Amino acid sequence: MRPTLRSLASSRVLAYALVAVATVQLLAVTRDYAILGMDSYPAIASGLLHGPGDVVAIFTSPAVPGRVPYAFHGFYRPITTISLGIDHALFGVEPRGYFVTQALLFGLSSLLLYELARRVIGAATIGPLLALVTFLLAPSHVETLAVVARRSELLCAIFGALALLIETSRLARDRRSSLLAGLFTFLAVISKTTGIALVPAVFVLVVSATSASIVQRLRAALLATLPHLGAVVVAFAVQIRLRRRVGGRRERASRRRPRARRRAARPRTASC
Repeated sequence: MRPTLRSLASSRVLAYALVAVATVQLLAVTRDYAILGMDSYPAIASGLLHGPGDVVAIFTSPAVPGRVPYAFHGFYRPITTISLGIDHALFGVEPRGYFVTQALLFGLSSLLLYELARRVIGAATIGPLLALVTFLLAPSHVETLAVVARRSELLCAIFGALALLIETSRLARDRRSSLLAGLFTFLAVISKTTGIALVPAVFVLVVSATSASIVQRLRAALLATLPHLGAVVVAFAVQIRLRRRVGGRRERASRRRPRARRRAARPRTASC
């Protein structure tokens, strides 16, 4: 039998083909783009990788020697910083390489969103395909995809979709799976703080996915959100600690400057 239009729309073949076409089209459009955005080059400079120690330093230190750290700009986005550092190690400052990564991340986030829609809406309906088309045609992607410093939004979407995919699967009842979902939430939050929206999203998903009594559903939803809430708390605690370290260093530096100026202003006596 020939597949009907509805069965074709509900299959993965058409959705994956659309994502492939959108990714190739994005590569073609951004082929001659320059590295745009006033914060793109500082973001790339903050992720220069010379060895494994630099990866650890990006995660743990607000000030890496010889860099322009994200923490000084009020951000803590180590995943984005490392991804830009990898691009720099592979492509230098050649813009085309960065946009290849942007396109691949966009394609991956689109596929994960589609798979999540199949879990939530239903695989046998046209709803997941409509959700995918809406995402692919969203005008907000113009800024996200054209500016490499906005890669944090793509990474946040990828990790967030992975966390929700785990929660919507049967494996989420296992403790290890719940901890893995919480880890993805942590990675989403340190990619961009909008990842905190995963906490209410998980709550709504669990409440709407079960057919038990309202008390049981609320209890299950609260238990499901605990790993994600803990991940958000840890992510913000790390950011606050690093910002305080930056503030302390700035304060100490500002105290040293007047002393240095007073020493420079002292008259020097001529020696015989």
